[in-house]
Amino acid sequence: MVSDGKDPHEQIEEEELLRKKLEESEQDRSKLAENLSSLCTSVLKVAGVRNHESETSLLKAMEALNQLQSCISSLESEVEDLRIKCKLLREKARLNSLRSDSSSMSSGANESSRSPSVCRSPSISSFR
Repeated sequence: MVSDGKDPHEQIEEEELLRKKLEESEQDRSKLAENLSSLCTSVLKVAGVRNHESETSLLKAMEALNQLQSCISSLESEVEDLRIKCKLLREKARLNSLRSDSSSMSSGANESSRSPSVCRSPSISSFR
């Protein structure tokens, strides 16, 4: 009963080998499905989605990931805006500091130029 020229014993061994490979593949697939389900559940938890169903779906997880991506982009823009505002506030503070230093220097110069004129003004004793 050799239809393809192979020994029946070889065919049985090959069939057993193929069954083992199929079983391993199915186990791997099952393990990957469990991992994917766990990942989807984690994504939904991070996204704040409360899943009342016993089964999490890949579609829901993908939607949650897209929402998270959008939220992250928005937050990154907000952080950049805040960095720019912080730089502006620092620069304003620096300019105000320079202005106050400049005005105190000029008022100090004005006071020194005024004090001799005060000394030159007629004293009360000269009016007597």
